[in-house]
Amino acid sequence: MLRARLPAYEWVRENTPRTARFFANDDGVFYLYTGRQACSLAIPPDFVYRSDETRVVRFLEALPEFAESLGIRYAMFTPTDSWVRPIPAARKAVSELTRDGRRLRPVFTAPAVRIFEVLRPFEDGAAVDLAGGPQNSSTTRNPM
Repeated sequence: MLRARLPAYEWVRENTPRTARFFANDDGVFYLYTGRQACSLAIPPDFVYRSDETRVVRFLEALPEFAESLGIRYAMFTPTDSWVRPIPAARKAVSELTRDGRRLRPVFTAPAVRIFEVLRPFEDGAAVDLAGGPQNSSTTRNPM
């Protein structure tokens, strides 16, 4: 598993500023291999224990806004992320969030890992990347 992530860690070191922050399930290992700050993304346990798929989906749909509030610019997803595997609604929400490219833009893809740049939402529905360039976007929703 670690070996499969090494190309992603190399990409991070070579293509992101040292100040970039990430969501990464393996945050400790991620920091050791990249020198970048990371925090794991965990679905609140109450949502999981109560099988509250609606709240799980809303939580994940709000990921770009949550990331922005923490100064996180990138999100790394792997097929083995423990926070998303046991919850079908979570897998579907992440798939939809990463597929449309309006709120998360793919910047690195390999069989075992994908890294997305988090696009900053605006009230008028437009989004720009955090480096300042405009992005095509229809609407961004605030699911909360």
